[in-house]
Amino acid sequence: MSEIPAGATKPQDHKKSAAQIEAEGGETVTITWRDQEFILPATIEDCPIEVAEAFEDGKGARAVAGIMGADRYAAFKAKNKPTVRDLNDLARVIAEAMGMTPGE
Repeated sequence: MSEIPAGATKPQDHKKSAAQIEAEGGETVTITWRDQEFILPATIEDCPIEVAEAFEDGKGARAVAGIMGADRYAAFKAKNKPTVRDLNDLARVIAEAMGMTPGE
């Protein structure tokens, strides 16, 4: 097996920035929460409009459900029997992956 040269880039070094993904649109991001992987829109702008409406109405759980999609959200709930703390943790992971900051 050959050695990797010092300073060689790794695949994660080639990831696009949140700004670049937002500019290009239509991409996805894979997040890992506990032992589950979820494929989500890469930016909030690629989510259904109901996500923005849920955020405006202060409905965080509905916003997360809208970002994840109904089937993935139902699977998340069925497998994990999540608490509010779990939902908040998942929302934090989603927000970080999508390049969102608190209050967005």
